[in-house]
Amino acid sequence: MSIKYSYKICLLTLLAMMLISPLIGCLAGEEVDLNATVVDSLRNSAGVKGAGYNTEATEEGTNGNIIVIYLGRIIKYALTFLGVIFFLFMIYGGIRWMVAQGNEEQVTEAKKMIKSSVIGLVIILSAGIVAWVVFEYLFKATTGQSS
Repeated sequence: MSIKYSYKICLLTLLAMMLISPLIGCLAGEEVDLNATVVDSLRNSAGVKGAGYNTEATEEGTNGNIIVIYLGRIIKYALTFLGVIFFLFMIYGGIRWMVAQGNEEQVTEAKKMIKSSVIGLVIILSAGIVAWVVFEYLFKATTGQSS
């Protein structure tokens, strides 16, 4: 079996696990009606109160400032996506290191990938902190209250 084929199998397995794992959590809760939509199934398994998050467009403390809400959500989802990409690069770098079989050139490339992934994570976290501070300041300036 070639190394490229092994890479493809590992990546496809990880992708399949990531796609299937949310369904496992949904099915582990109460009885799920398979004819209901996914959203209804999630609401049923979360209960009446759910996780306690208010997902309406007029979230508490925002006074209906929809722009702030949606920009915050977009940034949150983008940073989450980038965090998942970091995780995948770390796994890929680790796999490359494990299958290097002592080849110093491949080990160096794998270490470089892992190091670059960690630097990327630091940049992502810094961007998240900057975005949080800017939105907190803008929200306070536009509404007169803190979120």
